[in-house]
Amino acid sequence: MKIFDSIVTICATLLVLFIILNSAAGYEVFESISPIQLLPSFDFIVWVLASLALLLFIAVRGNKLALLIAFFLLSVQLIFRHSSYSIDLTDEHSVKYSFKVLSINVGQFSNDTAAVNQCIELIRSEKLDVVCLQEFGLYYKWPDVESVVSDFAKRTDFQYYDFSPKQGNIFGTAVFSKHEITHIDTIFQLLSHTNEAKVYKLDVNGKSISIANVHLQSYNLFSSSDSLSWHSIQRAIADRNEQVKMILRSQPDIVLGDFNASPGTIVHSMLCAEYIDVQHSFGKAFSPTYKDFPTRLDYLFVNGSFAPKSFYLNPIPPSDHKALVAQIGI
Repeated sequence: MKIFDSIVTICATLLVLFIILNSAAGYEVFESISPIQLLPSFDFIVWVLASLALLLFIAVRGNKLALLIAFFLLSVQLIFRHSSYSIDLTDEHSVKYSFKVLSINVGQFSNDTAAVNQCIELIRSEKLDVVCLQEFGLYYKWPDVESVVSDFAKRTDFQYYDFSPKQGNIFGTAVFSKHEITHIDTIFQLLSHTNEAKVYKLDVNGKSISIANVHLQSYNLFSSSDSLSWHSIQRAIADRNEQVKMILRSQPDIVLGDFNASPGTIVHSMLCAEYIDVQHSFGKAFSPTYKDFPTRLDYLFVNGSFAPKSFYLNPIPPSDHKALVAQIGI
């Protein structure tokens, strides 16, 4: 029994250590410590493992108080980080017009025309004003990126669009809009990667709105033989942090896309300090946006002058990411 009690104590201690370090990930002083920045991605997995351990230990007689307390603290942390209540901003804003926006990482459509057709069908069914895509493009159209975007715009019935990857690339971010695109700023654009960010100014019923379509640095796990090295992970996290700072300096009204960072990381914390996390504000932050791992990687942020009217995740697209769909009042 003493051995059992020692195991419980060790498990509880490790769990408390995880909680403390996990909380530290959102603070700027820890932004360069890669192991801490990785911890929030494992929130749900650690919670499930802790639940199973607790159930196992409950079935065995012994002192489980320490583990119960640690499990309670972890649960509180998860609830605080990932849940909220719906926010109705209609009374706080004079909403003259609302527009509907969709964001999704299409995963290069897996170079499959069937996936392209499914995505087009989804976009047409949603009756959208603005569509922001990440990892847009098709291998078999190389290097003719113009035909890819013009055909997609025609089939989705969008008059205005932009897909202009860095020279030498055939993939990147793309925007399709019912409203005129009056200006485009490139925040960053990486060669041989799909990671880039652009800010688009749109004329929406006479009002200028800026939208940043973002795909932050990823680990590029299959890009090279050393892709799984600790150095590559550290570099990706550092690059991602700097990319967010560049985006924040441009001060767009709306920031959306694939951020490759979980809630609780410094990336998420920096954005939440300046913007409303729309998915969180509607109490849906427990819902993962990444289909292959239980975490959020995709976000839609708006500044305080906008009124989010609705938000939901659409899992239908043929991608490893879900689509983010929101109605925004301006």
